[in-house]
Amino acid sequence: MGTEEPVVTGMGEALNTALETNIEASTIIEEFTAILPWVGVMVGAAFVIYEARKLIKGAGKGKVRV
Repeated sequence: MGTEEPVVTGMGEALNTALETNIEASTIIEEFTAILPWVGVMVGAAFVIYEARKLIKGAGKGKVRV
């Protein structure tokens, strides 16, 4: 009953391979540097949205600052 090896295909195979490989500092740094530009874009977008909401909120009260 428990002697057969399960057949792994598709996403399961990729997950199995990822779990069996060693995680090294260089791999983590490579992945981090790959997403770093997107982090910068998200921080910039969050700042623009924050400032726009302040302008819209103050416009109804006559407190628009330019």
